[in-house]
Amino acid sequence: MQYHFIVNPNAKSRSGRSVLSIIKPIVEEKIDEYEFHETSGPGDATEIAMMLTQNPLEKVVVVIGGDGTLNEVINGLVNYDNITLAVIPMGTGNDFARGLKISKRIKKTLNRIIKMEKIIKVNIGLTQFGNDDGLDYETYRFLVSSGVGYDARICEINNSSNTKSFLNKLNLGKLSYAYLGITQMMNSKYGDVTIELDDGTDVFVKDFIFCSAHNLPYEGGGFLFAPNALCDDGYLDLCVVNNISRFKALLLLPLALKGKHIGHGGVNVYRCKSVLINSKRRLSVHTDGETYDRQNYIKISILPKRIKMIV
Repeated sequence: MQYHFIVNPNAKSRSGRSVLSIIKPIVEEKIDEYEFHETSGPGDATEIAMMLTQNPLEKVVVVIGGDGTLNEVINGLVNYDNITLAVIPMGTGNDFARGLKISKRIKKTLNRIIKMEKIIKVNIGLTQFGNDDGLDYETYRFLVSSGVGYDARICEINNSSNTKSFLNKLNLGKLSYAYLGITQMMNSKYGDVTIELDDGTDVFVKDFIFCSAHNLPYEGGGFLFAPNALCDDGYLDLCVVNNISRFKALLLLPLALKGKHIGHGGVNVYRCKSVLINSKRRLSVHTDGETYDRQNYIKISILPKRIKMIV
């Protein structure tokens, strides 16, 4: 079996490079066929994944990085049938690893990957952008979650902020999400939207704050927005927050760390295979924390095919 390691050396303020000195001796000792591929900038992991999966040979693709690097890889895979995916979490949020209880202990996780102790099949989400005349062809896959509104706006700012990098150096990177969560909640104004579920249900959402569609329970570095989300059930779990005061929304944020926000007024949950979000105002959008141009017509769905994952 071929093993290909896609390494983001800049993950978590360049901590990704230091991991190589730990795993290389183990890989050299225990794996016959292997290759390391280092990324040098945004989009590289997508190109590497695309190149690796052009041929039909079976292989294990191991991502060493955070949710962003993993997202790039899943968007570059040409086929899934002959690919087994794995991750050694080295990001700030690590919501994918958290959702599947993948250990941050590098040697322990690497040995599980080499032994292929446990393999599951994970759903892949798809986010499409467009306008009210119909969807464009711009599409992005995700493994953790895709969000519209407040949570995506936090990702926009966090990805372009120096605060995240500074806090990463102090091993406090997750605080950047919490800090921005508080400051942005007081300024968030997104108007009203219409949400259409795949069963034909139309929901008018007044004073919309955000909608997050989950394949896994966590996002934003540990916020348990969808505690019942399962990665292999073929469904998305939606968390929709709207029509509450910003002060109350702030009070709900710490509760969301434990999933205790569910059941409070202004928090609604839905289960679906696809959802359309239509808004007159252009909204921020993210997939696994990666952000794009603001949109007013977004479709989020689950793909029929799943990918094998070592956990």
